[in-house]
Amino acid sequence: MMSNLIMGKNMKKLVLVIGLFMVIVGNVSAAGIGLRPLRTNITIEPGKSKDIILTIINNENFSQVIKPEFQTYTSHDKNGFPIAKKIQKDNPNNIESWIKFENDDVTVEANSEVKTKVTVSVPKDAEPGGKYGALIYGPIFPNAPGVSIRTRVASLLLLTVAGDEEFDGEVLEFSVANNGKFFSDKGIEFVTNFKNKGNVHINPQGTISIINEKGEKISNIYKTINEDKKEMSLDEIPVNAYGNFVLPSFDREFKSIWTENISNGNYVAKLNFAFKKGGSKKTVSKEINLEIKDDLVVDSFEFSGDEKESFFNLKIKNNGTVYEKIKGTIDVLNDFNYKVGEVVVPKDIDYIAPGEVKNIKLNFLDKKLPDGSYTVKSNIMYGFQNKVLEIKSNFGSNNNFLIFGIGGGIALFIISILLLLKRKKSKNNA
Repeated sequence: MMSNLIMGKNMKKLVLVIGLFMVIVGNVSAAGIGLRPLRTNITIEPGKSKDIILTIINNENFSQVIKPEFQTYTSHDKNGFPIAKKIQKDNPNNIESWIKFENDDVTVEANSEVKTKVTVSVPKDAEPGGKYGALIYGPIFPNAPGVSIRTRVASLLLLTVAGDEEFDGEVLEFSVANNGKFFSDKGIEFVTNFKNKGNVHINPQGTISIINEKGEKISNIYKTINEDKKEMSLDEIPVNAYGNFVLPSFDREFKSIWTENISNGNYVAKLNFAFKKGGSKKTVSKEINLEIKDDLVVDSFEFSGDEKESFFNLKIKNNGTVYEKIKGTIDVLNDFNYKVGEVVVPKDIDYIAPGEVKNIKLNFLDKKLPDGSYTVKSNIMYGFQNKVLEIKSNFGSNNNFLIFGIGGGIALFIISILLLLKRKKSKNNA
């Protein structure tokens, strides 16, 4: 059964966000540096300032000179990835002039780290609300020849200018991803689309519960890693577990996957999603009906071949509601039930859609099948719970059957002669 570890998945997302600012082609060499924290969320009153302390990490075996810069951004896509663009200096969202780095550059010795300060000063006439940007650090190699990859790292800045702050939002959609399709090897993915209708970034969070036909809440539907780095099961699927933000006037999709304890039946997926509205917290509930049915049947299974190859033609019908991905092998057994061959299901076989009948060619040998009679044992699996696809088949060479028949006839003839000779000898003795 597939497990989705929340820590691994969300860390990948965070790395992708930072990655928007990281790789730039320049006249420098590649260098390994790190930066923490990856995100700073602060509130400052107009006319006031605050310091941010960042730690620059040098992972290389040589010292590096690191140069800072700032990039304003005002939007993100539906996945939350910041979209950086140049805006006019007099634009209220351009806060580049508010940022002051402690040093024009920072020297970090080999395999060490250095703390550095950034001061954010908000003008007295600044408009209240959210302002956003990235504190970016990259190495300087003035004598490095050629064009290569320059690695830069960033700490996202989410600044709230105190004042008339408006907190509001709306759940635009709660649905099954991929246009409502279920894929047996991917779990069931949900999408929660939330729009920020205020003027300050907010971090909505929630959970999804799965209710069966009896109205009972299904347990152990999601796996995660706790603070002790041990795997544990949850009875609810987290939505935006790490509290990622949604910028004002933008909407963002949060994806959550039901990965554990999935079986056939009718269910209700219930979302409880909370966000700040005004001076309090509001919780929105939405539901989706789910019909889950894993049901593959073998329509036919035939052996075919010639002097150059031997293969099987497998025809499968999907009577369920899930896009099925088959995997595994088929054992080929001889008359003595001994495994003499194995047929592997190719990994590149497409999904079998609900209602589809699919013909699949399974290669066995690159030569003619040796004489003999054979049966098969299916180890092909499908569905959320790795069901075994039942296949029953006998096949073999007609010549072999003919040889078996002649051999049996000769044996019977010899036995008959021996019996006759024995009877004749008995009569003579009498």
